[in-house]
Amino acid sequence: MVNRLKMDFYRLRKSPLLYILIGATILFSIYMMGTFAFLDFSVKNLGEDFLDAETMGAVAAILPSDFKSFIQIFFLGNFFIVFLVIFAVVFSSAEYKTGYIKNTAAHTSPKYISYFSNLIIITIFTAVLFLITGIIVSVGCLLIGEIDYKNKSFHDVLKYIGELLPFIVTKFLSNISLTAFFLMIFYLLRSATPVMISGLTYSMLGTLLFSLVNVVINIAFKNADFDLGEYTNLGNMSTILIGADAGDYIRSAVVSVVFLVISSFVSCYALQKKDIR
Repeated sequence: MVNRLKMDFYRLRKSPLLYILIGATILFSIYMMGTFAFLDFSVKNLGEDFLDAETMGAVAAILPSDFKSFIQIFFLGNFFIVFLVIFAVVFSSAEYKTGYIKNTAAHTSPKYISYFSNLIIITIFTAVLFLITGIIVSVGCLLIGEIDYKNKSFHDVLKYIGELLPFIVTKFLSNISLTAFFLMIFYLLRSATPVMISGLTYSMLGTLLFSLVNVVINIAFKNADFDLGEYTNLGNMSTILIGADAGDYIRSAVVSVVFLVISSFVSCYALQKKDIR
């Protein structure tokens, strides 16, 4: 397992995709923070002299009010999953295109070790994207004055971190679990294109699909209190906010773990049973 990880780390460092996606994350985060900073400047300095009341209200509605609101916007929904699906599928499929999998399969027993090695690489890559985004958001909020660190006691800091940590952890688990699900589809099909298309389509339109299903269920079963999104990774990623109830965080974590375990089992089974070609 250790040797396999070393080889995958070598592939990771040599992969242009790694640096392309990291660069895209940096540029997107800076662009978003720059947009919010411009809106914040417009509201605070231009005011009613240049903006009418209706425009001021619209800007105030979309502008985050504090650091937690900024974190919530950046880590809520499908911002990361698009990059993660692309990375996971391309990184894993490269083994089959280059013949790397044929060489390592002869020296790796059982074969499904390659799956866990890829999953570890994907987890580390996810952590890097989260860290980069968190740093950019923190620096941006510090520059525009949305972080008030003065006169804050150590207890206040711990309380603040305690509010953010469950949110970040559940989003991290949901992203890993959903990526593992599409990685499972790749190992079953051994084709990157349909997985990439389905992954990107689902990440963009999945929430709309859940809403349509909920409407149908509520029409078919009157007074039905059912939300399909609560039992999916994407649904929890898109709806759970900072300061949510402990039950919501626990449900999101359980859903993520269940999806991750099932996806891992199927992926390992497919790797172990299918021939390496």
